[in-house]
Amino acid sequence: MPYWTQGIVTFHASEKRISINPTADYEVTHEKIKYILFIDTAVHDGLRIFKTDATFHIKETSLVPLLIQAAFNNVSLRIGIDDHTDVSDVIIPARS
Repeated sequence: MPYWTQGIVTFHASEKRISINPTADYEVTHEKIKYILFIDTAVHDGLRIFKTDATFHIKETSLVPLLIQAAFNNVSLRIGIDDHTDVSDVIIPARS
């Protein structure tokens, strides 16, 4: 099961990576450092936390055109990562 977050992406073309500007529901600040929360609702303690400057590799190349288009249009996405922090799924638009 993927870990999920929501936000607007920035696409880094040369690296096939994205960075995420999370929505308020998926961001936490601790000692002035902002973090992104990724949640796996199927697991009781299913939580991953990364600094907001982290980038994530796009595992599925079929997602690249979707992520580029979403980045151009500033669309809020639901983004899934696997256990290795690779982007494994995207839902457009994000849903609550």
